[in-house]
Amino acid sequence: MLRNMLIVLMLLSPLPAKAQESAALDDAMAGLDQLFQQGGTPDEIFLYLRDVIRTSRVLGRAEPDYAIFYAMLADDIRNRQNNPVYALQIAEEGLELIAGDPNQADFATILKVSRSYALADMGRLDEAFAQAQLILPAYAQYFDQATVDDYAKDAARWGEGQLSDFNTSVTDLARKTLARANDQMEARAFGRALTLASAALVPMTAQLPEGDVRGVNATAEMMIARALGALGRHGQAGNAWLRALGYMTETPWTLTDPPVWWGQGLGSEDLRQTAFDIFEGLAGTAGIMGLADIERAALAQAAELAATPRARYSVLLRRARLALADKDPAAGLALLRESRDTAIEAGNDLDRRVAEFYIALTEARQAETDTGTIPPTAIIETAEAALAAYRTNLIAEEDFIYTSAATLLVRSEDTSTALDYARRALKTLQARIETRQDSGFGKTQARRDARSQVELFLQAAHLAASQQSDERLIVSDCPDPRAFVGCTVVKP
Repeated sequence: MLRNMLIVLMLLSPLPAKAQESAALDDAMAGLDQLFQQGGTPDEIFLYLRDVIRTSRVLGRAEPDYAIFYAMLADDIRNRQNNPVYALQIAEEGLELIAGDPNQADFATILKVSRSYALADMGRLDEAFAQAQLILPAYAQYFDQATVDDYAKDAARWGEGQLSDFNTSVTDLARKTLARANDQMEARAFGRALTLASAALVPMTAQLPEGDVRGVNATAEMMIARALGALGRHGQAGNAWLRALGYMTETPWTLTDPPVWWGQGLGSEDLRQTAFDIFEGLAGTAGIMGLADIERAALAQAAELAATPRARYSVLLRRARLALADKDPAAGLALLRESRDTAIEAGNDLDRRVAEFYIALTEARQAETDTGTIPPTAIIETAEAALAAYRTNLIAEEDFIYTSAATLLVRSEDTSTALDYARRALKTLQARIETRQDSGFGKTQARRDARSQVELFLQAAHLAASQQSDERLIVSDCPDPRAFVGCTVVKP
């Protein structure tokens, strides 16, 4: 498409005399012609055009004859890169540059055509149709009748509130962006995922099917919530979960009443699963923030929507957490055992092993309350079983198991295993930070989150060294064996 536009524009209007007198413009045109003759790739041509425009802005060289670059760039951005917002910006900047110059009427028409298609892509169909009606008389002066007729047909579709065959719906573009955001989430590049998911939001004013817009935006807000939570911004994550719910409901949800679903309600398994994911995510965020009333209300709604064994398992785990937070270990253990049984019935070995690990942790905490000591054996056995299940399923969650186990083992008699687990958790986290391809903010936040892992490692190192002879570690300035803060751990 870019090469075709280049040929059309080069043949359409030779450079006027004024352009011949502009050395900068002449050089820019020569460079573009050379790149084209050498078989430059579309990406190379795009970068060249973009740099020409940027340089002309910075150096104050921009003049109406630069319209050719704006026209080519706008066409490429919309058609090849599927970015109507950027295409609209470039087209409008080009039109501003040549406004009032009759010598640029041909390029003004081309830029207006690009602008109209970009507006339609974005769902602004009324504006696109109005723009087309103004363009058509001039368009016929520069293109053959078949091309003009095709454009008139597209404009007629816009006037009927529909996209043409040459349009890409902004909701389709948003879904592609969300797919890229999901890839970043899986790579733990939470900063980049947040940026992409935010860019995928579609204005509710767009003249597109409302159900499509609501669905895209609900998905985007869910991904925003997950990314924010992973970055430690839990308050903002909670608001994103509520916004996601808002796209699925007629009225704001209250803690005491069931939601009033938008349209025909939850008429499909996908919609039901989405609603469950939102309420479960909201409950989890509320739990982290200590907002028990919101957590309970959201969890109650999630329980009603849980249609699969995996969903029921998740609800049972969260209910167990609530019971334990309420100082009711018996109820918590009962719920954890029920979650384990649910996983066994569903044939999900990973969930079973994780539930058994939670059971061991809970029983160890209860033993500490009853006897003042933590038995390490069950913690280690279930931790190793869970780790094996994660590796079998190719899921990289080892640091979660290591950290949870080490947190209790440091208070047991097996401080050497606590140190080993704490070291492994720290190494895993460090490896992720060093290899993560994320935004600057995402990398900074990941480093900040690593502080708790470092503190756990120091505590485990101190206790291990204080309880047994370890030639690898020397611990000084720690009169209290549990006061690891301020301790120095060095190698001889």
